[in-house]
Parts: sequence; structure tokens; C-alpha cells
Amino acid sequence: MVYARAPASDLDGWEKLGNPGWGSHELIPLSAKAETFQGELKSKSGHHGDSGPIKISRGGPEETFTIGTQFLETAAAYDLERGFIEDTEDFTTCDAYGPFHRYVDAETGRRSDTAHHYVYTQEANKNLHILVKHRVSRVIIENNRAVGVEYTPEETGTSCGLQNCLKAFASRLVVVSAGSFGSPTILQRSGIASKVLLELNQVEQIVDLPGVGENYNDHNVVFPPYLTSEDLVSLNKVFCATEVTIQPYLDQWKNDGQGLLVTNGLNSGIKLRPNEKDLTVLGDSFAHLWESKFANSPDKPVLCIANIAGFVRGEEGGKNCFQMGYFVEYPLAIGHVRITSGIDPFARLDFNPRYLEHEADLAVLRWGYKRTRELARRMKCFRGEFVSLHPSFPEGSAATTREASGPVAISDPDILYTSEDDKAIDDYHRAYVSTAWHALGTCAMKPREQGGVVDPRLNVYGVKNLKVADLSIAPLNVGANTYNTAIIIGEKAALIIAEELQSTKYGE
Repeated sequence: MVYARAPASDLDGWEKLGNPGWGSHELIPLSAKAETFQGELKSKSGHHGDSGPIKISRGGPEETFTIGTQFLETAAAYDLERGFIEDTEDFTTCDAYGPFHRYVDAETGRRSDTAHHYVYTQEANKNLHILVKHRVSRVIIENNRAVGVEYTPEETGTSCGLQNCLKAFASRLVVVSAGSFGSPTILQRSGIASKVLLELNQVEQIVDLPGVGENYNDHNVVFPPYLTSEDLVSLNKVFCATEVTIQPYLDQWKNDGQGLLVTNGLNSGIKLRPNEKDLTVLGDSFAHLWESKFANSPDKPVLCIANIAGFVRGEEGGKNCFQMGYFVEYPLAIGHVRITSGIDPFARLDFNPRYLEHEADLAVLRWGYKRTRELARRMKCFRGEFVSLHPSFPEGSAATTREASGPVAISDPDILYTSEDDKAIDDYHRAYVSTAWHALGTCAMKPREQGGVVDPRLNVYGVKNLKVADLSIAPLNVGANTYNTAIIIGEKAALIIAEELQSTKYGE
């Protein structure tokens, strides 16, 4: 996973919604507490931790950095307005190109995450019991107090309304940490949601909280592929491998923690903000959003650009490729996650992310495609576009994609796009836009009257002894990959729960 931290202003925005203790001043130290930042950068910056369990490093062999390095070299020559910085993750830096880091231990070459360092290390702890391959149906609530949960084995694939229903009871507290899809739907099946939704699914309402399952936030992302020289080391050997051809890389990784399996291929990029020229390109649909959200928050990126040293959808024996991705950091699209069964935790969900319903989101993606294409076609390794996975431009368009023998010169003019070309790009994005798997916000921590689900102590409104602790509590989106934010929420939740467990309030 990519190591990326939210802008400080995002965290301060949470606090301003009525959540004391959730601003950047309190939360940034929790990020540092959890990590050990490896490599030379740790001695140059005071923004990272040096004694936490989770290791952060560049992660990967040098030969896989070639595409990322060429990207940075090209950006330095092409984009003279924006500079380079070694540390792009200090909670404030924006609009500068730099290398990416990962949740990988540089010494072992293995992924370094919360499961390995907070859970698997507790195997001998008699106070921790982990039950895998079971799914929670609902929280058991008696007299507006959470007293336990109902759950069922996943292997049955049946609901808790049948004979496979099991129960676990809590003596003090129930904490729901099932993520931005699981947590709201558990609450909904527990009778905590809007009356309309609960009646539709024949669930008795216990608490009227219409915000449960609403406020779904994500990042939209597209990764167009580009052809590259066949001699360039990429991750296609891994992405396109069979069970047989992957074996040498597995053996190397198991033996010495080195090789292609140490990296995900995302080696460099930029958290990008538009300049005056870019704002003109983005147009009127984006202008209001710029003034209301970005203009006075210089740490907030509009777009994140990242290159991948390979093609994740490639085929064995196919052409060597790299990808240039772009993430919309704060889409206007706000969706929902709702149950379709009041008892069955395996039932499909009513999920609508509402992607690309706003012209401003399309405008940002359009800008992202054009910007990344200009960078890609100037990189030394560029050998043309992977035509079938790019927009289908009108015949005779200057924007037509094609294979090439090499890059264009840095000084070559940018491609000129017509309105018909822009439509082709929009059609392409409607067909290929993807989730970034950065879902958050569906049990939002904000005032109840504003659609909130939990208070600043993570208590579910209207129910005693029930908390939610995961990314679903984030009230607003963050301009970063969300893993670091999830760690911060976990650390904060641990402090809150530990403090309260020392009191006698539970069970009263």
C-alpha cells in the first residue's frame, strides 16, 4: 500500500464540525506514534515516527524505480512551475513532485500493516479471541443499551434469522469496526437508521438515524496504460504471471525478502493543484468548488498523479507497459450504502457511489488525462499509447492515440483537444472510472442534526455502550490514500476506549 497522509486542513475540518480532539494538532502525533520511518529521509524530517511498529520505506529493488525516476526527470523538465521534494507526506506539502513510500519493512521486504503488528502479535493474549469466517448480522440492543451481537458462519451463507444464528454478549462495550460497508449495514439491521429504510426491510426501528449508510465518500481513479521499451524492467512479469512463472519471484522473496514482489510499482507522483492556466481548462463547473474548498487551503490537492511500473491488467506475453494514474481527491459524488434484507448479512447491498454525476468531477478527470498523457509521452521509456484502453477520438483528431518509436521532445507543444475530443475523454471516463477502495464516511462523526451517526467519543447516537471505530466515522473526505487515516482513527479510538474502560460507566 502507498504511504500517504491527509492534509492537516482535512483533519482540522473534522474538528470544526463539532469534534473536539479530532484536529491535526491532536491527530498528527498519533500517526507518528504508529510508525518507524526507514531510510535516509527519517534524519531529514521531524514529521515521521522512529519507534512505532509499522515500518515505512521505499520498498522494492532499484531496477523497478526506473519508470518512477523517468517520470520525475520528465516532470522537472516539462513542469518548470512545480518543484521536487523528498518528503511529500508531512501533512502540509502539496503541488511538488516526489518519490512514494510504502508500508514495507526495508529489512524483511514484507508488508508492514496493522494486522501483523497489532493483532498477530497477540496470539498468546488470553483477553483476545478472534473468530474468523463469521459474519455479524446485528447488534443486540436491550433498553437502548448494546449488550452483544448476533452472527453466523460464512460457510452457511444464510441469515441469522435461521437456525445458524449465534450470539456473543458484551459485559461493558460493543465496538463495531466493519468498515464503510459493514459498519453501517450492521447498524441498519440493528434498527438504527431511517424509518423508511427500516420499514422497507421489515426491521423494527430503535433509533432514528437517517445518516447511517449515507455520506459515502471515495476517490475516483483511472490508470491509462502506455507502451514502453521491452528491455525496461517492469512488474508485468508479476502482474501477468501464471502460477508457474510467478514461482521464481516467490522463491526469491521468501528467501531474502527481495525482488519484484517487494513493491507495488507506484514509485513517484504529485499531489497536484491547478494554476491559473489549469483553472481555465477546468472551466466554470469547477470554479465554485475551487473557491469554496481549495483556494484558501493550499495543502489540499485537487488531483493525485501516480505512475505504476507495469500494467495490472496485462496478459502474459503481452507488450511491456506502464500506467499513469490520476485520482480525484475530493469528488462531489456522495453516495450511499443500504441493506436490502433486514436479517441476512449475506444479501446484496443497495450501493450507489453516484460517480460522475457532477460535471466538476468529469472536468477534473479530463484535466488528469491530459496532464498525465503529456508527461507520459515525454518520458524516455514511452513507446506510444495502449490504443484500445484510451479514449476513442474522432477520425482525424490531433489527439488520436498510436504506437510510437520513442518520446516527443520536452519542448514539443501540448496536444490540442477539441470539444469533440473532450466528449470522447468523458465517454472514456464513464466507461473506465474505478473506485480507489478508499471508502469512508458512512457512519459520520458529526452532529446528529447534520446527519451524524457517532459523537466525538465515537458513541452511536441514541444507544448506550455502542461505538463505531473505523473509516466510516470520517465526516469529510481526505486528500490521500486512506490507510494512514485509518491508523490514526484506530489510535484515537484506542485512547478513547482505554480511558472510558477505566471508569465505571459501562453496565450502569
